[in-house]
Amino acid sequence: MGVTTYATWRPAAPAQQMTLTNGNLTIVGVGSAWRSGRSTIGVNAGKWYCELHVDFEAGASNLFCGVGTEAMALNGFVGQDVQGWGYQSSVGPTGLKYNGGAGSSYGVGAGAGYATGSTIGIKLDADAKTIECLVNNVSQGVMFTGLSTSPLFIAVGIYGSASGFTANFGATPFTYPIPTGYTGGPYVASPVGATFATLDVVAANLVISNSGRTVTKTAAGGVWNSAKTSMRKSVEGWYWEATAEVLAGSYQFIGGCNPLSSLEPVGQDPNGFSWQNSGRLFTDAGYVGTQPAFVQGDVLGFGFDQSVEYKLFKNGIAVESYVPSFVGPYGATASMWYLNDVVTFNFGSVPFKYAPPFGCNPGLYTP
Repeated sequence: MGVTTYATWRPAAPAQQMTLTNGNLTIVGVGSAWRSGRSTIGVNAGKWYCELHVDFEAGASNLFCGVGTEAMALNGFVGQDVQGWGYQSSVGPTGLKYNGGAGSSYGVGAGAGYATGSTIGIKLDADAKTIECLVNNVSQGVMFTGLSTSPLFIAVGIYGSASGFTANFGATPFTYPIPTGYTGGPYVASPVGATFATLDVVAANLVISNSGRTVTKTAAGGVWNSAKTSMRKSVEGWYWEATAEVLAGSYQFIGGCNPLSSLEPVGQDPNGFSWQNSGRLFTDAGYVGTQPAFVQGDVLGFGFDQSVEYKLFKNGIAVESYVPSFVGPYGATASMWYLNDVVTFNFGSVPFKYAPPFGCNPGLYTP
C-alpha cells in the first residue's frame, strides 16, 4: 500500500446544520431537525470496518448510524429514504433499524440500542451487500442484506444540537479488534512505488520548490506566468489538490490543460481552463459558469473523470462541475499575475486534505 488517505466526515454545506471538528472526524448536530452526514469515501467492494464513538446523545433516540448512497437525502435521518440503512439509538427494550422510512426491531438482549459512551462497530461487507453493527464489541446481528450496488458511504443522522459521534476510519488504532476478514477504513491508497507528477513545465519568473509541488512568483509582477505538469492522463479518473498559500491579488488561476495549451493565462486558448480566485471559470478566452471565490488557505480539489467532467471541490465541498470542450491528455496548471503569489499542489505523494471522489485515482501518478 502506498500513500494512504483515510475517510473523514464529508464537509457540510451550512444548510446541512452539522459542525465538524477534530480533523473532520467529530460530527455534531446544530439546530432542531434531523440532518445526516456521510463519509468522504464510498465503497462498492471489499469488507470494511470502522468505529463510531457516541460522544453525546441529548435525548432517548436522537442518533442514527449506518450506510447510505450518494443519493441518500441529508435533510432527514439515515434510513428515512430507500438510499439509507440506519440503526437508531434507543432506551427501549430493543434497538431499531430503518430503511425507506420503515422501522423494525434490531439487536440482541434488553436495551439493545446505544447511548452516550457507546462504541458502535460497523461491519460493511460491500461484496455481499450486508451491514452488521456491534455495540461495545457485541454483535447485534446482520442489520440489512441486499444493500445497493452503488458506492456505499458510512452515514450518521443527528437530531438537534449537541448530540454527535467521533469516527475512527482506521487512521488510528481501534478500540476493539478488527473482525476477521475485514479491513479498517475505508481508505484510498496509491500503488507502492508510484511516480507522482511534479510542476516541471515552468515559465520564467517562477520558482518551484517542495519537491516539485509548490510554485512561487518571484519576479515580474503584472505579467502572466504559468507552471504545468508534463504528466498528463487521457484514461481513467484522477484527483489532485491545490492550496492557495499566498494570494497577492485577484488574478490567481488554477486548473488543467492539454499539451496544446500555450497562451497565458491558462484558459486564454481553448486547450485549458482555470478557476479564478474571484470565482469564475476561464476557458477559450472567456468566462463560463460560476464558481465560489477562493481565498488564501483554501484547498481546491480537481477530480477529473476523463470520460465526463472535472469534479470541482472547495475545502471538500463539491461545487459546480466543468465539462471541458478540449481533448486530453490532461494535466494540472497554475497561472500567476501578482508578485509573491504561491500555490502548493498535492499530486498524491502525501495524504490528501480531503478524500478523492469515487472513481478517481488518489493522485496524478504512474504506477
